Amino acid sequence: MARIEAAVGDAQAAVERGCAFLRGRQLPTGELPTCASADWVDKGAWQYDGTVFATAVIGLCLQSVPGPDVAFVMKNAARFLRAQMKPPGVWRFWTPQNPRYGVIPFDSDDTACAAAVLARNGGVPREVAGLLLANRDRHGLFYTWFVRHPGRPPRHPGFWRAAVSGWRRPLGRAVFWHVVPAKPHDVDSAVNANVLMLLGETAQTRPVVEHLIQIVRERREHDCDNYYRRPLAVHHAIARCFARGVTGLGAVRELAVARILARRRDDGSFGDGALETALAACALGDWGYDGPEISAARASLLGSQLPSGGWPAAGYFVGGPKGDMRWGSEEITAGFAVQALAGVLNGASEGPSSAASVCSS
Repeated sequence: MARIEAAVGDAQAAVERGCAFLRGRQLPTGELPTCASADWVDKGAWQYDGTVFATAVIGLCLQSVPGPDVAFVMKNAARFLRAQMKPPGVWRFWTPQNPRYGVIPFDSDDTACAAAVLARNGGVPREVAGLLLANRDRHGLFYTWFVRHPGRPPRHPGFWRAAVSGWRRPLGRAVFWHVVPAKPHDVDSAVNANVLMLLGETAQTRPVVEHLIQIVRERREHDCDNYYRRPLAVHHAIARCFARGVTGLGAVRELAVARILARRRDDGSFGDGALETALAACALGDWGYDGPEISAARASLLGSQLPSGGWPAAGYFVGGPKGDMRWGSEEITAGFAVQALAGVLNGASEGPSSAASVCSS
């Protein structure tokens, strides 16, 4: 009993320090910083790169974490995300202050993640669900980008308002497609998982559920997405859907848990550091797994917390020419680590059906 109480106390202290770190690093606009780097090894290569993405990602991590610092961070993050939303209810990866803002299309990933944060913090326009549902391929999967796609054009007027955003800068948009590994009509699996997280399990999103089940069964977590190249990041996105009520994914629960546990290291950490350890702990908790590996992962996170209260930056998201750029930050790692450690206080990193769907069946 004393050992359990000590573990809870250590986790509580680390969570409080992590939340205070995030509050202290939040910009006056409400943005939570992210950085970019072309170097996967050199820690000094990180440079600030203003995005919507980091604030949405961290906001999702903090939704189940209590405390005054979290309440402060979430209130300001929601204010930031509302300010970044463009009619009729879409978001881009970068902020307007970024010189590349005008050439990148609106996308399903940032839209779904930002909307999921706002759904719990101030409300999200109902129009978002319709926009996302209008941006699907013939198999019922969600395109990553809001652009004109092959086949029968959707009749949703808001979709076209988002899709024509690049027509005023055709040269810049052409250069964008030339220098990134992505293509206009890509369908990315982790992106689909994040849209599913927002919309919930319905007849309209059932193809996504089946697609994600197939990804796990076929061991394609490492190459099913242009941007989320870490298999544990893909597993985290899928498990989060299950925890938020997408019960159909339970068909691969045992397989997914085994696949995550296979990435465990002898010292209790996962993958190559704190980020992957936190992703694994969160994913296992979201699947409802309560084995000793989660406790060991949390102990590893306690040991890797920096004096600042954050955790080491690592590449969570990739892009750029040939996919050789990475985005991450101490703040992003801290978001996942705080969520993972808060699980020992809450009993799970995210309770089932904790986020309401914005899409009715």
